[in-house]
Amino acid sequence: MQRNDKNTLGVLLELNPMLGYHLQIARGIARFRATRSHWNFLEGLSEQRYGNLPFDLVGAIGQIRASDEATRSYRRLGIQHRVSTSNRDAGPFLWPQVISDDEAVGRMAARYFLRKRFQRFAVVGFRDLLFSKERADGFIEELHAHGQKDVHVLMMHDRLRMETLAPLFPLALFAVTDTAARSFLLFAMEAGIRVPEDLAVLGVDNDERVELFSPVPLSSIQIAGEAIGFKACEVLEEMIQTGGVTQKIYRLPPVGVIERHSTEIIAVEDALVRRVQDYLDTHLAEIEGMTDVAAALNLHRRSLDRRFIAAVGITPADWLARRRVERAEKLLLETDYTVDDIAERVGLHERRRLAMTFRKFSRPMPSVLRKAGR
Repeated sequence: MQRNDKNTLGVLLELNPMLGYHLQIARGIARFRATRSHWNFLEGLSEQRYGNLPFDLVGAIGQIRASDEATRSYRRLGIQHRVSTSNRDAGPFLWPQVISDDEAVGRMAARYFLRKRFQRFAVVGFRDLLFSKERADGFIEELHAHGQKDVHVLMMHDRLRMETLAPLFPLALFAVTDTAARSFLLFAMEAGIRVPEDLAVLGVDNDERVELFSPVPLSSIQIAGEAIGFKACEVLEEMIQTGGVTQKIYRLPPVGVIERHSTEIIAVEDALVRRVQDYLDTHLAEIEGMTDVAAALNLHRRSLDRRFIAAVGITPADWLARRRVERAEKLLLETDYTVDDIAERVGLHERRRLAMTFRKFSRPMPSVLRKAGR
């Protein structure tokens, strides 16, 4: 193979842009590429396409394949250095890895659900995928550390009847990917299960492609995809410059939970309190006071307050006010309704009451959120 440009470096990308995680990695690589004009990135391992390039292919990043055939192709293309960003398979590897800290992902999911007072938990994953096992293990171990010993483990390939989960409601379900989470949301809708009141679902990857077609806005753990892509380039650059080879594993912690509707609830064991919460959410714009709520549900007002405080920790009036603020925040960020219209739609009826309620819960003022939405 004839090489003309000795200053340009070619790097092969083994990424699938249809996967949200890989797309995030690609963004991190693009950020690195913006500072390295002499780096060229090519997609997909293909000797036919890349056999006569005018520059050297020196490295590869992505879901590096370990098969004998792939290894021979890398060698024939002259690729000496590889950096894996995949945690699908167990090692040993002959190249470094820059991957998500998947046990930390599972632990983050467990802590998130514990803060929401859930008492029953399930995790759904995939057989024979290392990242799935590590995320599930982290989730279970963190729950065990907090005294929660009974965690139901499900597999996507198992035949599952959603009604078998009904005795566990309210149930916190951690799915190791957004695609698995979306599947369970579809199962839940088909079975008439309420999300998040009965089943709260949390995924991983914050995959915008999954979110576009999710039947319910999906809460998800944002992993450090862009940082992984950027770091993988730094590791590759160091190997190219030094000529050395490392087998080091770099594990980057997750960024945080992106909360959407699929987990927007505090778990409540008391069925009567869950019924009150459902009523408050459904009639949020028209409720004038808790006396009317108690009458509509055939409850005594004092009994309503006492049961609600015992289950949730706040009065039903405060819970309703907080839900109104949450609904108003979404409308301010995602719609073009005027502030007065939004106050009416959430049952506060005027701009001044809306601002006072935001202030009560120490939330950014409506005017600030409206600017952020625009």
